Amino acid sequence: MIGRFLDAFVPEKSAEGAWKRLELSGRYSSRLPDKKYIEGLAVSAEATAGAHLWRDRQLIDPEMYLSDDLHNAAKEAGLRLPKHFKMKPG
Repeated sequence: MIGRFLDAFVPEKSAEGAWKRLELSGRYSSRLPDKKYIEGLAVSAEATAGAHLWRDRQLIDPEMYLSDDLHNAAKEAGLRLPKHFKMKPG
């Protein structure tokens, strides 16, 4: 269970067409859950500073986010991670 929620998504710095706004909730989602779109999404380095695992309040898909530090530590420890893609700094 991930209990840390951040406002890190930066739509204006994300690639055009990488995200869509959901009409009913006003939140955002990746256009499609694949590398092309997720790598075009931008998250604020300032908002994520010191965070290693979180969910975003506005960007609901992808569902979870992890820091480069956590990713690297997991890889060094030989842990398997779910499918994931690097996002743009915002």
